[in-house]
Amino acid sequence: MDRHIAVVTLLESFDLGKNTAQNAGIEIKVFDKGSQKKRGPQLGTIRIGQGSFAWWAKSAKLETKNGKRSPTLRLGWTEFADIMEKMVNDRR
Repeated sequence: MDRHIAVVTLLESFDLGKNTAQNAGIEIKVFDKGSQKKRGPQLGTIRIGQGSFAWWAKSAKLETKNGKRSPTLRLGWTEFADIMEKMVNDRR
């Protein structure tokens, strides 16, 4: 089984049930495990907030000189739940 490292950053002090700020949520940078002394390359970034789950592929930058970049994939929670349910059913 592949192993990965996740670095989690709290974007703002928040409560998912109460906060509506655009940058509220958590950010998870996912890295390949690499060797014992250093982590491998970054695989991508996940942002989880009150309204959505967003993924930036490893080649995408979250912020550019012109501001924030759109995610590679953005899903509302209903869409995310549907995909997870399908994956569970496909594994059976």
